[in-house]
Amino acid sequence: MKETMRAGMVRSVSVVVAPLIILLIAVNIFSSKTASLRAEESVRSALKIQAISINDVLSETEKSVKDIITNHLQDILVIQKGSSDLSDYLSKQAVLTAMKSHTAATNTGDALFLYSPKEGYLLLNSPELAGLQRVELCDYIPKVFAGEEYIKAGWHMREVGGSVYVFMWRRAGGLYVGGAVTLDELAGMVLDESAEILKNSGLFFTDRELCAAVEADGRAALREEAPKGLYMLSQPVGDSDIRVCFAYGSFPLLSAMGVPMLLALLLSVIILLCMPLLIGRISFNFTRPFHDIQQGMRLVQQGDFQTQIEGSFPYRETEDMRCAFNEMVRQITILKNDVYEEKLLREKTESNFYQLQVKPHFYLNSLNQIHILAQLGDLEGISQAVLQLIEYFRYLLRSNEQTVMLKDEIKHIENFFLIQKRKYPLGFGFKVDLPEELLCLQIPPLFLLTFAENSIKYATGVYDRLELLLKGERAGDGGYRLVLEDSGPGFSSGVLSALQKGEKLRATDGHVCIGIANAQQRLRFVYGDGAGVSFKNGGVLPGAHIEIYIPKGKGEEIS
Repeated sequence: MKETMRAGMVRSVSVVVAPLIILLIAVNIFSSKTASLRAEESVRSALKIQAISINDVLSETEKSVKDIITNHLQDILVIQKGSSDLSDYLSKQAVLTAMKSHTAATNTGDALFLYSPKEGYLLLNSPELAGLQRVELCDYIPKVFAGEEYIKAGWHMREVGGSVYVFMWRRAGGLYVGGAVTLDELAGMVLDESAEILKNSGLFFTDRELCAAVEADGRAALREEAPKGLYMLSQPVGDSDIRVCFAYGSFPLLSAMGVPMLLALLLSVIILLCMPLLIGRISFNFTRPFHDIQQGMRLVQQGDFQTQIEGSFPYRETEDMRCAFNEMVRQITILKNDVYEEKLLREKTESNFYQLQVKPHFYLNSLNQIHILAQLGDLEGISQAVLQLIEYFRYLLRSNEQTVMLKDEIKHIENFFLIQKRKYPLGFGFKVDLPEELLCLQIPPLFLLTFAENSIKYATGVYDRLELLLKGERAGDGGYRLVLEDSGPGFSSGVLSALQKGEKLRATDGHVCIGIANAQQRLRFVYGDGAGVSFKNGGVLPGAHIEIYIPKGKGEEIS
């Protein structure tokens, strides 16, 4: 037996809340240590990666210095002599070209230089530097080699004209080949890659003597000493004395929040993460059944009596509701089918009644034609008439069908005109102007023949020729429109008024004319109230103008 909804709700909530409480306790025990270790590990990893990137830049510059010395040592020795001949000039150009080649091959904003302490000569190549920076660098480089300072050939920091550089050089004979990189460029690399980690920290660069801090705008400036009282992590840059450092006021960062706030934050996060699970559980067990039943009722209201709620619900109450809904829909479907079948039977009976009224009318007209031919003694005409009547009555036998194709009805009308031609020597002109797609349109049998027969009866004398035109098109709303016109005098004012008002027509002897009324009634039975026939006089031909409309989606199936 299925459990009750209340018991299921208590069990579902307990399944979610109990693990949540246990998880909350466990997370609070280990959160501080885990956060500290991960934060420190993240910072150290970032430091190591940034130190490797900076070392790649410095190594690229140092490699270029070594390559210039190795590949152009002869040119450097020629320059060292300090002569003013052509060979000295060519050597200087060769070294300067090598410097430019290095600049073009790398993405670093470094400066390469060649310096002679004896001659005071300086070659400097750095297209990235502005004019003022180049002048300041040219003025400073001789000071680097003054006194005993030239012995320190490794990378070290110096401030030049408000900018901090890192320098290195190698001795080649009596000259020095070196390189300089702005610390701003190295700091920019770190800030681009580790901006998230640096939110609550400071970035520093140090060597054996100096300390440079990176300001908020990304520029580096020398400080008198390294920061004190801070938790600092540092990483050496390759084999040089340069180190990159992150300094924190307190570490780990999460400890500044305090234990109560940390617990509240963790609890909120956990509850937020668990809410989709809790909502999904409640929705599946409690909300979904009611939603499915509501959707089913909405479909029934829209006329879909085939809908059923499949599967089963987890609780006894909702499962009983599902079974009751499905049974209700089934009973409604049975009742609806019974009513529909009764309506079809009634309409079929009425349709057959109207068709029985049509058939004797055709029979009498046909026999009258044979009688006329017999009186005229036209045996060949009688033979042809009998063959035509065979085709005529073969089509009449199809009138038990609800609909026929329009092209079959047209063929039957043409056969009917051949029979009537013996009575009217001048004959008939029957023109059909229809698109190909309308030839397979479904219409009630003998429907158009009723109107064609009326045209012969009321619009044709013995010595008159009657012209009929049948045309059609697809209407703008997707339905179909057929128009039948004749060349007769048209409807009289009284007849036209009665037809337009839907009143019954009466002959001069007082009898009710049933032909047109039956045709309209049969059209309504087949296509519903959306179909209709309208009447007027005049069109392409001057006589009667009959317009038939068949709604969209009707008359399109081929029998």
